[in-house]
Amino acid sequence: MSLRSLTTLIIAIAILLYPFVIFFGIQFLSVQGLSLIILCLFGLRAIFNHKNDHSIMPKYALFTLSGIGIAISLLGMLSLNIIFIKLYPVAMNLAFLGIFVTSLFAKENIIYQFAKKTSRQPLPHFVSAYTRKVTIAWCVFFLLNALVSCYSALFSSLHVWTIYNGLISYILIGAFFVCEFVVRIFIKRKNSK
Repeated sequence: MSLRSLTTLIIAIAILLYPFVIFFGIQFLSVQGLSLIILCLFGLRAIFNHKNDHSIMPKYALFTLSGIGIAISLLGMLSLNIIFIKLYPVAMNLAFLGIFVTSLFAKENIIYQFAKKTSRQPLPHFVSAYTRKVTIAWCVFFLLNALVSCYSALFSSLHVWTIYNGLISYILIGAFFVCEFVVRIFIKRKNSK
């Protein structure tokens, strides 16, 4: 594994564990110090993803997400208020919602693009309609998750916010993936007859 790959992996893990980084970081650092670390983290992600052609996520999506992280860290740094840092999961869900919704108006929606990029063979005709429905389902998920994340950021303790955004939301995402995978198997069987 190259140094670049290792650094990209470490950055991805740190961003994945963002709520826990915030929870433990605020115990030892000021909001300004923590915001500076977050700024560096997202800045590095933007730099390292610039030349990453292997990601299944489109580059514009990666830059959008990095840009949001940079903006949120700057707001936290300038305001000295942790609320901006806590709103990062809300912004991420809304960004994903925006990316997925806008892809519904493109020739190929984002789920279709993922499927095409990971498939070793041409996609069957029914996949286009199916991936459109999956994209809409993800849009609903991101909207609901953004609402709950926002509530936890504004009205809950840091502990509750961390548990929801660092654990429960990931469990929900995993459950959603599993449900979609099961449905996909049924859809494939139904359309292969």
